[in-house]
Amino acid sequence: ASSYDSSYQSAIFGPGGVPAHYSPLSTRLRLAPSSRLSANLNLEYDVNYKLAKRLSLDVRADGERAGIAASWARYKNPQQNQVGPIPPQDILRGDLRLSLIPKHLTMTGSAFYDFDRKQLASFLARGRYDVQCCGLIVDVSRRDFGGGQFVWTGGFSIELANIGSSGNFLGAQPAPGGAGRGFP
Repeated sequence: ASSYDSSYQSAIFGPGGVPAHYSPLSTRLRLAPSSRLSANLNLEYDVNYKLAKRLSLDVRADGERAGIAASWARYKNPQQNQVGPIPPQDILRGDLRLSLIPKHLTMTGSAFYDFDRKQLASFLARGRYDVQCCGLIVDVSRRDFGGGQFVWTGGFSIELANIGSSGNFLGAQPAPGGAGRGFP
């Protein structure tokens, strides 16, 4: 059952790729001095390999007109590929929200930086304008689909109150997480 436990980010496999019977030891520390400021530290220790497989730190500060979040994560894969040991993976994510006109005009952005490849892995910027009955959403994103192939996409959609959203009239892929749902 440990392979399907959503409490863990690490895959539960022992040496040789055989599913393990023991879940990692998970440690979570949360500091929240106020409802608008929080920090989380997560550590997963794999008892099968006797190593820390995952370590992450998340920090968030929210205000009425702005919000910022940053997270860093390091993943270690104890198994080997054909070349040898798989190096650890370090990823940094940042999110920003600005309410330029409260309850009407909001800009959000999100970016992932891959330390191993030393490049920006993905970027999303979204603008949303809300009026009484609808919201207009415009977004642009840049993603790496592997092998250095970066793809820029853009989109536009309209969200109608109590009906849903329609759009992407520009023919691009839909925005990740759906249009108008805050941070991606």
